[in-house]
Amino acid sequence: MPFPVLIVIDVQKDFFLVGASRVGSYEKAFCIPGIQKLLAHARGQGWKIVHVVTEHDGPETLPRFLRKKGTELYCHRGSDGARLLDGVYVHGERVVRKQHFSGYRDTDLAAEVAGHDSVVVAGVSADCCVTLTAFEASVDADVFIPFQAVSASTRQLYEASLVNLGKSAGKIVDLNEDRKSVV
Repeated sequence: MPFPVLIVIDVQKDFFLVGASRVGSYEKAFCIPGIQKLLAHARGQGWKIVHVVTEHDGPETLPRFLRKKGTELYCHRGSDGARLLDGVYVHGERVVRKQHFSGYRDTDLAAEVAGHDSVVVAGVSADCCVTLTAFEASVDADVFIPFQAVSASTRQLYEASLVNLGKSAGKIVDLNEDRKSVV
């Protein structure tokens, strides 16, 4: 396929707004302008866009470690917190729902990217879901991670995640300079 697939992960209200779920933080919001820029480019180029979203049916569907830690339910299916941020999704784009950290585990994401030689991964959080999804994608495709379009809970986790991603999963790219190297 001539164009990459853009995978946008967990750009949902509960991951950006501080509230009862305790998984959100305003610090993660610095990736939103980069994601918007990337989405505009991808749409203009006719790329396939897949939004990977977390949706839990109840506390029992949280990952085991989070349940044991007592993490409160977040991204509850049908709740406002599970909704994508305004302006992220455009009608007709694909949506893959997950309950685990990787966008590939127990989902049809692999089928969505099958046949594409390159994948661009953006979203939240570079130190968790973005990393696990990018590593899985790298098995079958070239992976590109625009550093302006991912975030993490802290600057240290953001920087460490980008180093790890660039070392083993894919190429860290600058949206202002490397856009043509992705296609």
